[in-house]
Amino acid sequence: MIKHYFSLGIILLFPLLSYCQIFVDASRPDDSGDGLSLATAKRTINAGITVATVGQTVFIATGSYDACILNKSVNLQGSGVGLTIIQGSGSGNGINITSSISNVTIENLTVTNFFNGMNVSTASLTISNLT
Repeated sequence: MIKHYFSLGIILLFPLLSYCQIFVDASRPDDSGDGLSLATAKRTINAGITVATVGQTVFIATGSYDACILNKSVNLQGSGVGLTIIQGSGSGNGINITSSISNVTIENLTVTNFFNGMNVSTASLTISNLT
């Protein structure tokens, strides 16, 4: 009997797992998608952050992106160093953390050609595989 309840719980929770991530893909034509799958991904990181709720992960597909503003406690996860690139033009901040955020992980990204790769005011964050 317990096995059946456990299986039922997993079946009921499985559809919710896709809502734990917001998808961003630079190859999308614009930000009109809802971001809930790669097929309906947002085009910009900022648009992904905007629709994400606290605790969600913004998955950033391979590609080149503009600078972003991280103003809430969401995770940023790229496809890998050298694959997901936040590309600047020599000035500004690549990732600008503007408010007090906590329990955030930023990983698997390259941030390049900015005056500051990351500007952090007050935050509790983990950085992994970031160049």
